[in-house]
Amino acid sequence: MKGREPRSQVWALTIVETSFSPAMGWIKIVPNRKKETLLPIIGDVMRIAIIIYSDEWASYRDLPKMNSYEHITVAHKSNTQNVES
Repeated sequence: MKGREPRSQVWALTIVETSFSPAMGWIKIVPNRKKETLLPIIGDVMRIAIIIYSDEWASYRDLPKMNSYEHITVAHKSNTQNVES
């Protein structure tokens, strides 16, 4: 059975740090998914010289330009969405 589309959407930026055991998670409710909203938050939370895995959302395209991040994208169609589940 397919669910219904929510009447109003709430967006959350979720970051999971996997270098710790157990992994550490961080989540913030955001007003939108624009890069002007997301990139400053990512810059405040993440350490420099790390690898960021994200989906292919256009707002994440400028991540490699920030703080020496290596950015690897993951296609939703071919990979499990662990954070979302």
